[in-house]
Amino acid sequence: MMEMTNSSMAILHPLLCVVALQRAVILILHYYSVRQSWQSLFGAFFYLTNAWLFLILSLTSGASPIFDIDQFRFVIVIIGVLMLSILSASNFYAWRDLNKKSQLVQENG
Repeated sequence: MMEMTNSSMAILHPLLCVVALQRAVILILHYYSVRQSWQSLFGAFFYLTNAWLFLILSLTSGASPIFDIDQFRFVIVIIGVLMLSILSASNFYAWRDLNKKSQLVQENG
């Protein structure tokens, strides 16, 4: 298996940060222009926290890290918990909307 080197992490983490920011912007634009739904907002918040995580990883790892990763371990754990809570809330709202739609179908069906 290929091992990640410091130089590849110096390229990969900033690239993943940009991709996550791009997906967040697309979801925010989708929320405002196409359909205002909780799933779009939760997806945007998820990708924003994901970009924040990759930004911290790009600053603390790679060929020439700016900060020491030991200073940011707690922040990385908090970001992970925040991402998990965003996904949980998104699943809750999706399940709630699905139940509302199924009740409407049963009432009107």
